[in-house]
Amino acid sequence: MRERPLSEILTPDPDPVPLKPEESYATAGIFSYGRGLFERPVLRGSETSYPTYYRLRQDQFVYSKLFAWEGALAVVDDRFDGLFVSQEFPTFAIDEQQACPSYLALLCSWPETWERVRAGESGMGGRRKRVHPARLLDVLLPFPSISEQRRIADLIGALDATVDAAQAVVQASQAALEALVTDWRLVHDG
Repeated sequence: MRERPLSEILTPDPDPVPLKPEESYATAGIFSYGRGLFERPVLRGSETSYPTYYRLRQDQFVYSKLFAWEGALAVVDDRFDGLFVSQEFPTFAIDEQQACPSYLALLCSWPETWERVRAGESGMGGRRKRVHPARLLDVLLPFPSISEQRRIADLIGALDATVDAAQAVVQASQAALEALVTDWRLVHDG
C-alpha cells in the first residue's frame, strides 16, 4: 500500500470569525487518542482573550497543536459543523479525490498515526510539546485507492454498529435479569 504525506491530502482551510464581545460561540475540543470532537461550553466573545475563532465545517480535518502527539486528531462530522475552535486547532480541507473523510477519520484513531505525528513534535516536556502544521503535513500515512478506502471505512462502520447493537442487547439483558432477581426476592423474602 502506498504511503503518502498528508501534504498531498490536506490543504490549510481556516474560516476565521472575528469575535464580538456580546455574541455567543458554541465551541468544540478534541479528545486525545483518536476519540473525536466534543462540545465545549458556549462562550461569549467577552469571555476569551482570543480576538478570532475559527469555524469548523463538515469533512474538514482538524487537530490540536498542543495534543496532536497523543492523538488529538479528528475529521469534523455533521454534529460539529459550524462550531468554533481557537487558533490552536488548525483546520484543513481534505482532497476527496485522494482521501475519503471517513477513512481519514479511521486513521485518526490508529495508534500508528499518533506515533508518526509524535515524531514531528517540537518543544520539551509532556505538556509543552507542539505539532506545527508544516510538521503534520510531512507525516506519511497509508492511502489505498478511494474505492478501497470506502470499503475499509464501510466495513469498520458496520463492525462498530454490530458491536454497539451487541452492547445494547447485553445492557438490556442485564436490566431484565436485575428486574427478575428483584421480583424473585420480593416474592420469596416478602
